[in-house]
Amino acid sequence: MSSQYSLIATPDNFFDGGYGVVIGAGSIPSAKANYEAAINSCGARTPWDIDMTLTAEWGTGADMQIDLTVTNNAASQYNGYVRVFIVEKVATIASWGDGTGNPYTMAFLDFAVNTAVSINAGVTQPWSVVWDGALNGDGYGNTFDFITPDNIMVIAAAYEGTAYPKYSYPPNQGPFNAYYLDESIGVEPTGEFPDIEIVSFTAPTQADPGENVYGQVDLTLGNDGVADASSFYVSVYISEDDDITTDDHLLVDGRVFVAGVPIGGNVNVPFPSTLAIPSGLDIGEYYFGLLVDDDRDVHEVDETNNMLAYEIEIGHIPVPDIKVNGSDGPLSLHVSENVEVTIGLDPGDLDGKRSDWWLYVTRNGSTTWWAKYTAGQRPTWTKSLYSSPFATVKLRYVGSYKVFPPKNPRGIPQGSWVWTFSVDDGWDLIKDDMYMDQVELTVYP
Repeated sequence: MSSQYSLIATPDNFFDGGYGVVIGAGSIPSAKANYEAAINSCGARTPWDIDMTLTAEWGTGADMQIDLTVTNNAASQYNGYVRVFIVEKVATIASWGDGTGNPYTMAFLDFAVNTAVSINAGVTQPWSVVWDGALNGDGYGNTFDFITPDNIMVIAAAYEGTAYPKYSYPPNQGPFNAYYLDESIGVEPTGEFPDIEIVSFTAPTQADPGENVYGQVDLTLGNDGVADASSFYVSVYISEDDDITTDDHLLVDGRVFVAGVPIGGNVNVPFPSTLAIPSGLDIGEYYFGLLVDDDRDVHEVDETNNMLAYEIEIGHIPVPDIKVNGSDGPLSLHVSENVEVTIGLDPGDLDGKRSDWWLYVTRNGSTTWWAKYTAGQRPTWTKSLYSSPFATVKLRYVGSYKVFPPKNPRGIPQGSWVWTFSVDDGWDLIKDDMYMDQVELTVYP
């Protein structure tokens, strides 16, 4: 295609087979104006009088039955070219994207028909082909067996056979022969497809590394489509984020075969009794994730509703706690009222691990005081932009420890205050706020 249009710059835009050419994009307003002018110019052109019909019926894999007719309504023979394009609405091949990482749209995969034609006046010429993505590829050993009917369009076009000299870089650079577009039509593949849906899913919110969670996971699937769903797999993962992929941590025996789901029916997924959290996970906050038919064995009406993610705590993570006058807040106090701040800590599974402890308070979103700690004494508070940790000690259980005021309760100036107590999962003097708690306080005059 690039050689046909003699491309020497990108982006380059061709309308009606090259009847109109717009080089570059420029600003959005100017690009829109240039595109509209080219489209209007093409619309004013009188093409050859032909009609097209097109249907595409999805098969059982990645194949389609495509039927096309071209009718010549003119008084003389039509000589030109007929092409049927197979395109993905949104490119799914990872490398098919722009410079910002966004996938291309209407990405060309292959020709189902690409032929020169001569059609006598008043004659209708038909084509009937089966195009199979599993038997066609990108020329680098990769087939298109991954395509799905919801992401495919079939586009047919007829081009005039006369070559018109044009330039891909107007006015006189990049010469090419343009074959003007006479007729086009596009369709989405039809067929009766199932739609597997997640009816209900329960999962644990806390588990230990290596723990068997059988009995805590329950999944019911339904089928809201117009055909029975054939067999597929369900996989359960632990992920660092809520975008569940096959690169995440698969549970032990977390890939389960489902024989199918009938139209309008429900199926409870039979998880094995050995279903377990991966043993090598660090403690922390994760997502318990579910992927239904991740191999795309079943072509569905909707392929976007087959994933769920829930937050889960792996291991018992440290739980810091900070209170103002015994409250988790938010609370409001008069400037004359006494203020007492206390902290507590459940070290969880990190009991005994040396860690950075951070204690600080911010007033009106800008002024920050950091706590300093001397063994055997109450913390002192210093106003600064940065600070070393309040303490660097081993994580341990703390019931209730007063950190403000150093001696007797007292009021504090009016304003909006946020008190923060956090601990990290290691000792490096870098504030990560790995595990933290805050309490908000408004002091009014």
